[in-house]
Amino acid sequence: MRINLHIAITPFKNDSRILKESKTILENNIADKIIIVALWEEGELKYQHIDRNRDVWRVSLRTRGLPKNLFFQLFKYVEFTIRVLAGIRNRKISIVNCHDLLVLSIGVLIKKIYGPVLVYDTHELETEKNGLTQITKPLSKILEKILIKYTDAIIVVSNAIADEYRKMYKFGKPYVVLNAPTFSKVKKHNIFRQKFKISEHARIFLYQGNLMANRGIEQILEAFMNINNPEKNTIIFLGYGPLTDKILGYAKRHSNIYFHKAVPPGVLLDYTSSADVGMSLIEASCLSYYYCLPNKFFEYIMAGLPVLISNLPEMKKIIEAEKIGTVIKDITPEEIRRTIELLDDDTLSMYKKNTAKSAEKYNWERQEKVLIEAYQGLF
Repeated sequence: MRINLHIAITPFKNDSRILKESKTILENNIADKIIIVALWEEGELKYQHIDRNRDVWRVSLRTRGLPKNLFFQLFKYVEFTIRVLAGIRNRKISIVNCHDLLVLSIGVLIKKIYGPVLVYDTHELETEKNGLTQITKPLSKILEKILIKYTDAIIVVSNAIADEYRKMYKFGKPYVVLNAPTFSKVKKHNIFRQKFKISEHARIFLYQGNLMANRGIEQILEAFMNINNPEKNTIIFLGYGPLTDKILGYAKRHSNIYFHKAVPPGVLLDYTSSADVGMSLIEASCLSYYYCLPNKFFEYIMAGLPVLISNLPEMKKIIEAEKIGTVIKDITPEEIRRTIELLDDDTLSMYKKNTAKSAEKYNWERQEKVLIEAYQGLF
């Protein structure tokens, strides 16, 4: 039995990319079994059976309660590595996918010990991620430069990130697999209006995804708090993360701001299609964000939503070429509010009509062809 091991130091709650990739790998007979190794946290199952050929193993760490500074994080990382190596010792691993730089060293160890092919399947520009410090950033660059030569294939999420890797390491361009959803003709739903009793005359703007800093969330909150005609313009935040409590606080004080907890990937687009406009206002706080093409951007398109985006090059290229949304030049409450107030219904209708053609271009069925090509080159 050929086993494809996916490793990510996350709790693996709603990672649609790994789910899509693993499904494609199984359907195309690249592997017979998928094991997803993640990090256990309170409230999550340690062992989860997704379906007949896909399992999740969330590794529980005894060192989990240690402080979160760099010194103690190293102890946690060593324990995680040891537990992963011990847990797979009797399994025949054919392919290892490392979904970020943190686990690439584990992938290299597995390759050296057990001999599988190694795929660096990164979701960001890893050495330019948000939150890296003056210490961790140069360390990550040194680590990646050492480890990347052991990889057999590199998969990234945007052309700009692929170009950066090619410049840094002087090799052929990595495979670009956009984080687009599976194609479907999404039926318009009305979940939010029914649940929150929102008027049929109000426009529902939607932010979905991680509720964290540098995603424009604070600015969106301020914009909708002060917007003219709040009865006409409402915002819903769909997801989970550190800013949940802040959003709930605003929702209590302002009748046009709402929060909805994250939903499973299988029903996400039903919720997305219940809105009128999607918002992806990621801030250029690091180079990785500057070059990003987030999955929510493509989910909005698939659900038929016009999109308001920040002035970032990869999203902007698609928005302007497809005529499916508006670029907000400055992520400030004033500029967000002004853009929304000037956005007329005729323009939104034109954008919405264009999303149907865009959805036929930006979908997983097209992206998985690149993924299959990457794996075919390994054997």
